[in-house]
Amino acid sequence: DIDIYVPYYSELAVPIEDIKNNCAKVENFNVAKPEILLILKQSAELDRADSEKGLKDRIDILDILFRCSINFDEYRNRLKEYKLMYYKERLIKILNEFKELKYLNLNPRKFKLKKKEILNKITT
Repeated sequence: DIDIYVPYYSELAVPIEDIKNNCAKVENFNVAKPEILLILKQSAELDRADSEKGLKDRIDILDILFRCSINFDEYRNRLKEYKLMYYKERLIKILNEFKELKYLNLNPRKFKLKKKEILNKITT
């Protein structure tokens, strides 16, 4: 599935101008920087937490965390700016409660190590 969000029509956790101003080129595509993408994906997960799409959102969140270079100072600053500080606690909860490792192609040990690394970065 591909979600399409229309500027100035869709309600997003990050203002559209901030998304436009925080993009990077990845394989010739303009995409939101990982910190912005993470916040947007967390917003979707919160809206659909108890559904199958919520699970997919959590998988996507972990994929972003494990595969992208995230500036957690920038992430925290954005959360403060958008008054979304509770996203940080939700992110920690997602990391701590995630059990569906088969979707991440990680064995339990690799997952534990990556989780520990990310939790350390989030909380410092």
